[in-house]
Amino acid sequence: FVVLEAIHDWPVKDDVSSMEYPIFSLSKNRDTRIRVYSRAGRSIRIIPSAVGAATVFDKDILIYCISQIVRGHDAGIKVSRRVRVDVYPFLLGTRRSTGGAAYERVVDMCRRLKGTTIETNVKTNEKEQLEGFGLIEDYRVTTWTKNGKGALELELTISEWLYRAAMDFDILTLHPDYFSLGQALERRLYELARKHCGDKAWWEISLPLLLEKTGSSQTLRRFKQEIKEIVERDPLPDYRMFLDESVKPNKLVIMTRDNAKLVCEANKAGKLSWGVLLLAKKAGLTPMQRLAALPQLDHRQSLNRPSWPPGQRRPGLVYRRTFRLLAKLREFVYRGTVYSSITAHPCATNYRKTRVSIGFLARKHPKTPFLLPR
Repeated sequence: FVVLEAIHDWPVKDDVSSMEYPIFSLSKNRDTRIRVYSRAGRSIRIIPSAVGAATVFDKDILIYCISQIVRGHDAGIKVSRRVRVDVYPFLLGTRRSTGGAAYERVVDMCRRLKGTTIETNVKTNEKEQLEGFGLIEDYRVTTWTKNGKGALELELTISEWLYRAAMDFDILTLHPDYFSLGQALERRLYELARKHCGDKAWWEISLPLLLEKTGSSQTLRRFKQEIKEIVERDPLPDYRMFLDESVKPNKLVIMTRDNAKLVCEANKAGKLSWGVLLLAKKAGLTPMQRLAALPQLDHRQSLNRPSWPPGQRRPGLVYRRTFRLLAKLREFVYRGTVYSSITAHPCATNYRKTRVSIGFLARKHPKTPFLLPR
């Protein structure tokens, strides 16, 4: 199967299993450790070769192959596990450098992928069996660079389990900006967020369990510090992250960037104030400002819709309250500037004034999502 030429706007697909389990190493140096991950009665052992374990960045070529197999299958093209890859479009499509050393690194990627063995326990007929397989079965460089060290074109055979996942659509679509994440832990966090948060409003996980799921070899203290730095940078596409230190053990909260979905789901779960406090903390507000930002309920402004189920807050009230809150947050944090034109207060009952304030931001910065504090 020869992949279709894809440089821009190709659908990025990844299999669910490798997103759930820490198969790929996060280390930038050669990692020859044998790692074991156990959860819910199932264990996975990752056994690297002498050249080191396959890393999260080596996974790019597998994502590229899976995506092109699914794309070819949808286009009615006959596909197979044997894939021929033109390296230059692969480098551009995954947002990598196209310098001479990049073609040599592609060969190193194939070596690590071929040498990494995955062992897992599989139960058949109530008997537990050990099954081992590689990430790719074989590879062959068909066209070399002039110095004979890099690959211009290569063929590789992906593993049966990976091909089966692509054919059974046991895959998820990733954001194209996934390839712009420069740290291995950032990519791993996005995979977990995409797998577990998905289309939901938020997902919570304790730091000890997150440390296990990411496959990081750091101590919990150093891992927490790195998570704090990533939360501060806020690099993940589609999701924003918060570190909740008010509970023991500390939790990482991953929320969608879709404000409308977040407001509706938080309101249904009775956690709107909890979400507000997380947003206010991330915005850098002082404790007194966070207290002032808490939404105040005004029952007199609720909409009278007979079709709305009794006992639930009506969407008009929720959105009005949230608009007032986010306008107040924007007043404090928008590019470090306090806009005097924003006069909406969270406790104000003048909804028209709030709408004017948000409209002012929208007109002044039309390309900025003005409901999101930065």
